[in-house]
Amino acid sequence: NTTGTTLDTSRIRNDLEINSGGEIKQTGSASIFYAIHNGITITKDNAPRFVTGNLNVTYLKPTPLGKELEITGKLKEVSRKKIITSIEINVDGVCTVKGEVTAILLPENFGKAK
Repeated sequence: NTTGTTLDTSRIRNDLEINSGGEIKQTGSASIFYAIHNGITITKDNAPRFVTGNLNVTYLKPTPLGKELEITGKLKEVSRKKIITSIEINVDGVCTVKGEVTAILLPENFGKAK
């Protein structure tokens, strides 16, 4: 059982992206948790793909620019087609943002030519 597993997503920079609006694309973390839970070794060709089904973000304090961010994800729930993760962003030991994502697993053939 991997529920409750903590993942320091700040160390996995290729899988956690922050877009130009400052939003976190956490489905990369869902892929990692899913792979760990199911014993899958991720390569660039076999990473499980997810879409965001639900996203809740609570902004607790302003997140300063130019500071190093500590981003930590935690696995809350795993099912066959769904992952629920929580995330925190900390700056200098202070939590500035908390969030929770429900990520839905896409079929393996999604988006591929038939």
